[in-house]
Amino acid sequence: MCERTGPDHVELDRDDRHLLDLLGAGTSATGAAEGLGVPLAEVARRLTALRARYGVTSTREVLEHYRSQR
Repeated sequence: MCERTGPDHVELDRDDRHLLDLLGAGTSATGAAEGLGVPLAEVARRLTALRARYGVTSTREVLEHYRSQR
């Protein structure tokens, strides 16, 4: 699977993709933290960084952008 590139394209590392896949499947942030083996604070930090990189204010918007890149 190849991600598109373009002006709205955001490069994601494997951990960010895994986090967004978990959240996109309906996993809670706590469940995603457990699935990734990281503290909940790390999930919050990553989501904050992803919102900034995508230039949006909600995790829902991050997931929408992520899905459109796939």
